[in-house]
Amino acid sequence: MGNSIDKVCTGLYVGGIMGASKKELLLENNITHVLAVLDNAEPHFPENFQYKCIKISDSPSCDLSVHFKESVDFIHKCRIEGGSCYVHCAAGISRSVTLCTVYLMTATTLSYEDAMTVMVYARSMAGPNFGFRMQMMKYTKTILNDERKRLKSEFPDNKLNDEQELGDLLKAAKEKFAKEGRPLTLRDHDEEAYIDPEKV
Repeated sequence: MGNSIDKVCTGLYVGGIMGASKKELLLENNITHVLAVLDNAEPHFPENFQYKCIKISDSPSCDLSVHFKESVDFIHKCRIEGGSCYVHCAAGISRSVTLCTVYLMTATTLSYEDAMTVMVYARSMAGPNFGFRMQMMKYTKTILNDERKRLKSEFPDNKLNDEQELGDLLKAAKEKFAKEGRPLTLRDHDEEAYIDPEKV
């Protein structure tokens, strides 16, 4: 599954570097934009796709949150213009999933927990590292509402039906996980105890 390109919702896909290195696979999935987030991020096929490359390690100590806004805008602009964005890191587990989760929270009214549930439903191996999860929680507690307003203001011509689509995906995810006896989130004890975003 590490080589796969998994669909999250209309116009948004997530995966690893193997998927990003296969031009035919990208074309088969109608990918138009690629958001690469890994240590040595670089465009594989710049003549075929529009790229944004973010060079960062998958370490809990790395501050991925400084790239949240530019990543959200890159994905959103692509989608509202009718394109499809493939967000990838090395394995499609932590960095790419973090940016997709932040995007879902910002582009819709999904909570952090619900956005993560949708991501795990889309890509079963999804699992942002603890530091990135803390950064997402700080984002929800500090600037998420303002970022939602900003996104609507800067991209007023949004014809996407995200609330309905993501709501349906969330319902399907919860039903599937309930049948499997799986937890709906990736929270652990330390994350449950997290209170003060200023301490992140």
